[in-house]
Order: sequence, then C-alpha cells, then structure tokens
Amino acid sequence: MNLLSKKKFYSPILYDIYGSLYGEPVLVLEDIFFSSSKSELESIYFGGFKVFHLKRFQWEDFPFEEKSFLEEISKRLEEIILLSEKWSILAEGYSCGLALKLVLENETKISDVHLLSPIYEEEKEVWEYWNDFWFWFQREKEAIRYFYKAPYLLDFFLKNLNLFKLVSKTQVSRNIQFWLPVHFSIEKSLKLQQEFPKSEVNRIDKSQNRLSLHNPLFQKIFSWKKISGL
Repeated sequence: MNLLSKKKFYSPILYDIYGSLYGEPVLVLEDIFFSSSKSELESIYFGGFKVFHLKRFQWEDFPFEEKSFLEEISKRLEEIILLSEKWSILAEGYSCGLALKLVLENETKISDVHLLSPIYEEEKEVWEYWNDFWFWFQREKEAIRYFYKAPYLLDFFLKNLNLFKLVSKTQVSRNIQFWLPVHFSIEKSLKLQQEFPKSEVNRIDKSQNRLSLHNPLFQKIFSWKKISGL
C-alpha cells in the first residue's frame, strides 16, 4: 500500500495517510496505551480506502500544564474529520473512548463506527489499569527523561479511561458496531447493548484476549460490509 503522506501537528498526534487518494476516508485509531504497531493495515482489504492511521503519540509535543491532553487530542482529531464529508472510524482498546467522543461531537460527519475490544472503567481490576499505564510509560525509549511528566500522563490516562463510561450515559444516535473475542461474556455483551441501544455486537475470534485492527478476519468482514453497504 502506497504511503500518501506522514503528518505531524505540533501536538501529540502523529499519523500516516495511505491507500487510495480518492477512496472513502477511514480514520483508524490504534490502542494508544497498548499497541506499538508501526505497520500499515493489510492492503488487500484497505487498498480502496483512504486511510488516516493514528499509530502513536509524540511525547515531546505533549502540551504539559497549559492544556488538557484529552481536549488537545480531541481537537486534533476533529481537524482530521473536517477534511472530508463522511468517515468510517475504527478504534481499538483504550482508543474507543476517543472515537465515541468524536462521534458525539461530529455525528453528521460519521457514517459508521467500529470499536474493537473497548476498554473502560469497571471492565477490569484496578491493578490491571495501573499495569497498562506502566507498560505504556516505560515502553518509551526516553521514559526516564519524561519521568517528571508522569502525573500529567497519568491524569490523561485516567480521564481517557472514564471517557467511554461518560459517553455511554449520553444519547448517541449513530449506530455503533462492537467487535469482541468470543470469550467476552454474554453478560458484558448485553450490557454494551443496553448502554448503546443502537449498537451491534459481533463476536469473532477465539484465539485472542483482545481483538486487533490488524486481525485479518476483522479486516475482511469490515471491507465486505463497506462494499455491500451493510
């Protein structure tokens, strides 16, 4: 898949644009606290789309102290949304809250939303969230250099964690499609459908604890849905 461009704002966001120049735009949000992928999505399934792929944040451009990370990142994502009329949004894990915030504030510009293995408050034990934060923080090559910024990063992590739950209490008119591994309990699936009455829950993978945007089965079904208009 040809890389169309690599865009970096003076902000935490760094993303690639690739695929078809005239294809339907798709905004892809990797799990911001878990994924470390640097690869593109499979070209066989996404070659016909114009993909805006947010992979990670640049810590050196985090607006510490002066601004809210959450609002700054949401603002930059909205600037991407303004580049086209209609979007598909794909998000995984911790990034699902950000995707829902975009939907709430830009519903007329979103055609469909796909959330893979969303992570939200009360889904896991508290210590597991701390493990996820520490994994994300220490993974950076210069984590020691940024150690004094840890309180700001933790604040962003906790706000993002609560975001999914806050959005679920707000009326979302757009249909949300959840993609979950099959071992995700029926009770949790029903709870998601109660919180998002217009949602559709798909359970597709036995082999993983969490679904990834790079899962070929998800990519195949997503592209088929788009082509068939479902």
